[in-house]
Amino acid sequence: MKALRLSTIIGLVLLLPVNLVADTASLQLRLQQITAPDWRAEGADLRVTYANQHPVIRLTLANLWLPGWVEPVADLVFNCGSATTGGGLLTCQSEPGQFIVTTTGSPQLVTPELGFSLDWSSGQVIKSTLSIGVDQLNSETALALFPESMIEPLRESVAITAAKISGNLQVSARGANQVTVEGKAEINGLSFSDEMGTRAGEELAAQIGFSGQARGNELIFRASSQLTGGALFINPWFFSWSDRGPKLAVSGRWLADARQLTVNARYQHPDQFELAGGAIVDWLSPQPRLMSTFGRLTVESLTATYQGYLQPWLVNTLGGDLQAGGQLSARFAYTGEQGLTSLGLELSDISVVDQQSRFSIAGLSASLPWRGKNRPGSGQMKWDELRLYRLPVGAGSSDMRFDQSRLEFDISPLALFDGEFSAGKVAIQGLGTDQLAITLGGELKPVSLPLITAALGWPEMVGSLSARIPAIHYSRGRIELEGGVAINVFDGELAMSNLVIEDVFGRVPRLSADLRGDNLDLALLTHTFDFGTITGRVSGLVQGLELEAWQPVAFDGWLQTPADDPGRHRISQRALDSLSSIGGISGALQSTLLRFFDDFSYRRLGIGCRLANGVCTMRGIANNGPNKNDSYYIVEGGGWWPRIDLVGHNRRVNWSVLIQRLTAATAVDEIEIR
Repeated sequence: MKALRLSTIIGLVLLLPVNLVADTASLQLRLQQITAPDWRAEGADLRVTYANQHPVIRLTLANLWLPGWVEPVADLVFNCGSATTGGGLLTCQSEPGQFIVTTTGSPQLVTPELGFSLDWSSGQVIKSTLSIGVDQLNSETALALFPESMIEPLRESVAITAAKISGNLQVSARGANQVTVEGKAEINGLSFSDEMGTRAGEELAAQIGFSGQARGNELIFRASSQLTGGALFINPWFFSWSDRGPKLAVSGRWLADARQLTVNARYQHPDQFELAGGAIVDWLSPQPRLMSTFGRLTVESLTATYQGYLQPWLVNTLGGDLQAGGQLSARFAYTGEQGLTSLGLELSDISVVDQQSRFSIAGLSASLPWRGKNRPGSGQMKWDELRLYRLPVGAGSSDMRFDQSRLEFDISPLALFDGEFSAGKVAIQGLGTDQLAITLGGELKPVSLPLITAALGWPEMVGSLSARIPAIHYSRGRIELEGGVAINVFDGELAMSNLVIEDVFGRVPRLSADLRGDNLDLALLTHTFDFGTITGRVSGLVQGLELEAWQPVAFDGWLQTPADDPGRHRISQRALDSLSSIGGISGALQSTLLRFFDDFSYRRLGIGCRLANGVCTMRGIANNGPNKNDSYYIVEGGGWWPRIDLVGHNRRVNWSVLIQRLTAATAVDEIEIR
């Protein structure tokens, strides 16, 4: 039994019956100080009066220090005027008492009520209750009601500048093995901030309720809170409310013998979404072990949820500038022995529009139920409209199959202008892990290029676009093309191979590829870009193409007349001026008699650029001299008169300057590489 020391007894007065006729007696005990290991009191005055067969008990304390408290409780008054005796028990329910908590601010009055039943024979308290009420308590006083060891971490993280708290707390006990705690509080005008400026609140209002019951080795608890006003910033999120705000409810049970915690929680943001879940955690081993867990998400308004919760978190990513709408729900269940045992997703009328015009989807609905291990699930998905970089893909649907870590789509053929795209089977592996990988293939049946270029706002191209893609793989932000893609355009063929895109969703995506052009019709090509007129064919290569943030940083490109081209080779004066400006010799024909001719005969042409460190090293169809640093032929004359040779003199050209010259030569307002 812990020692109790009574020191400096000022007065001990025992009055036995003072008035025997009235059958009364009184006892008064005054102590200057009472010291115990965990608490200390000063100025104690206990008075017990017995009259009319009812005891009256009054206790006052000048100061009471409790464990961990910096400031004492002052002027505590406890008054029990309706105590009863009977059946060997002393029962008392006090009148509202009072005590004063003094802080750096003004003193605050707290009104407690205490009740108990005491067994005279054993000296044990059979039942006790404590009720404490506060009204408009300031924040400093409220914090002073808690041990300093609990409050110090809070003071170190944030500075609370204002708050008013009202509420009550009830604690009741039956013996030593059953204790019940209930309380509620209303907070108004709470403002706080941290030193880094990453967390702040202004004029916050909240309602809080809690309860707990301890019975032997079992503890049952429940708590809820709802924000009802003010503004809150927790980087990167900002919210403000004038009425109903988010509500959080938590309940659970702790079994001390089994060392097992069961907890359930629900977070509700009115008119936006609800997130609920639970878990069972075992603490028998040194490390906690998750026995089971489950969760469910219901989004009432994807528009509000995206703007409030997702968009601030997705800034500077692919999903950072969207318009979103619709509803969705999702669920999952997991056990430590079986792993993921249930999964489900329901989408209803989802729409997502990228404000950068990269993609959009409308009318997306899906049902994806999965009910357990070794029981593969199946579902359906459909959409009304899909656009990729302003290309209208149209409505579509897909059947899906999935298990714990793999999802497969069988997508129906999709209309693309006057053609069709068949994606075939799309496989997604490593769901829920950092090993996520996506594989897809497909075939594009001929689509008219004039329709595609018009939709993209490009110069009109003649021909069709068709391709067969063996497979595209995605893993950890990297996209890789297996095989190549061939495009029928300008009555020839363009092909791409060795395509790799890294950090595709990052701020600086990187692309590498090789390109090849075979037997392209120059008349169609030059007409498309308003370059002037050139007849004949051209073939070329772009090897080691590297793009960063979609801008070229390196490549080795070459374009020339094929050796076996039998066609007629003519080049207009406008085309010569365009080539001359690229080669750094703008207006070369204006000072000669050749300016009076509209077009000229040529034997072959060729031009190349090796880009490195922002500089293009130029070359032509042949050197104009024995030294490789001499001038070079871009166009070599031949055939019937008038014939012409075009010679370039600048071997090194700044890449940005070259782009400016090419833009001016083709009368294109802007060249954008995607």
